[in-house]
Amino acid sequence: MSTGLSVLDAMGATIFNSTVTLDIEFKRRLPQDGVKWTFTRAATRMLEGGRMDLDVTICDERMEILCLARQVILALDAKKKFRVGKAKSTL
Repeated sequence: MSTGLSVLDAMGATIFNSTVTLDIEFKRRLPQDGVKWTFTRAATRMLEGGRMDLDVTICDERMEILCLARQVILALDAKKKFRVGKAKSTL
């Protein structure tokens, strides 16, 4: 499955994100026949020094928690990742 994006598109990005940690807690199983819809809430708890802490809560139709997740993301200036003429390592 192609997204249609190229390396040149990525090089034009202003922010580069990389997951540092991802913790997921599944609180209950879905019923055999599934659910009609889910409620999802995503909240940024902190964004400082190139690090973003994100909490996600997923609930069913009765607002019972199905899943909790916490992700720590490294959000850096993309120029640091996709520099043209980057110095080569001397190791």
